[in-house]
Amino acid sequence: MGKRKYTKIEMLLPEIKEMLSEGKRNKEIEVYFGLEGDRPIHNLLKREGTGSRYGSTVQGTPLKGWSTATLE
Repeated sequence: MGKRKYTKIEMLLPEIKEMLSEGKRNKEIEVYFGLEGDRPIHNLLKREGTGSRYGSTVQGTPLKGWSTATLE
């Protein structure tokens, strides 16, 4: 048996992100789409790599003395 794929729920991702930007809660979105399981919206966003419901991709804090100028 292969790993579980999120292909069906990933098709809803643009609409889910739009609903989140409108201020809807994860639970409201789950009820709207009829999703079941343990935190499906949270897990989808985590899998997508958005980091949070607000679309931030930055996680954690940078190391001391590190800046983007050092990459150039």
